[in-house]
Amino acid sequence: MLLFAALNGCCVAQIPTQFIIANDSCEAFLPDYTLAVVVRDNCCVEQIVQTPDPGITLVPGVDRIVTLIGYDCYGNSNTMTFDVIVIDNVAPTFEIIDSTVLIPMGQFGTDERRWHFYAYVDSTTVDNYGNPDVDLFYTLDEK
Repeated sequence: MLLFAALNGCCVAQIPTQFIIANDSCEAFLPDYTLAVVVRDNCCVEQIVQTPDPGITLVPGVDRIVTLIGYDCYGNSNTMTFDVIVIDNVAPTFEIIDSTVLIPMGQFGTDERRWHFYAYVDSTTVDNYGNPDVDLFYTLDEK
């Protein structure tokens, strides 16, 4: 009989959904969850296997189901599954630029003006897919 036990002292355990924060490259690496459990057996434990393998690259928006399989010396096995979710909690940034725009003033010419754009991002309303609440302000100045 194979049992999984958490290292926190609980009896038979289930790893809850795991949340991992994405790095600056908007990716995360799957940890080795075999280190978070102990497999017990009435005879002997052969090995614990994790799929997918630890270290694979994960990205936000693609939830993974991780499976831990414990094997005893006689080929018996038991499994535990849980979700891993990568969270992107970095709000997008904007670069302020000046743009010169030609504005038609009638059929005989144009008037060149300089637009100034300003952006404000409310980072409290950015979702996990990078969709921020953005307000865009502009002014029209004489050149």
